[in-house]
Amino acid sequence: MDFYLTPDWSNTKNNFLYDTVNWMNIKGTYHAKGNEEWLIVGTFSNIKNGDTLKLNNNGYDFAYYYIDSVSVIEDQKENVETLTIPEVFTPNNDSYNDDFEIKLSGYKKCNYSIYNRWGNQVYAGTIDNISNTNQIKLWDGTYKDKKLPTGTYFYLIEITNEKNEITIKKGFIQLIN
Repeated sequence: MDFYLTPDWSNTKNNFLYDTVNWMNIKGTYHAKGNEEWLIVGTFSNIKNGDTLKLNNNGYDFAYYYIDSVSVIEDQKENVETLTIPEVFTPNNDSYNDDFEIKLSGYKKCNYSIYNRWGNQVYAGTIDNISNTNQIKLWDGTYKDKKLPTGTYFYLIEITNEKNEITIKKGFIQLIN
């Protein structure tokens, strides 16, 4: 069975591999689009012998390729968008999980609203000028400076990235006193 793929990265044309004694560094960069599960390294060309390739016309017709190492690293230059929203918070002043906080990275603005089970808004706010990685406090579990009872509350979060694209997240948060 023949199985051919179009590579996301390949050695550039006329980048001949000429050294037959020492290792040659072939280097490339693939930028993930998100949610990739696999990285496949190999020869995807339609050639008769899968383990040999024509090098160039200087007397060496074929050579074997050995992969010595592959590195996967986070590109610090990219502004990766992430959002983590908890399911529960406990505003009991024990200095642990006392506020409804989200982890936000790669966004510049956050608008949010909190609603009770009857749909009444109990809190709202806007946060501008968000830096690259932030733990952002949205709400302390109060309404008009009074603690709200244990229960399920609903949020609407609108976040804007550096390209001015807006993402809306809706869900619920459990407040446990």
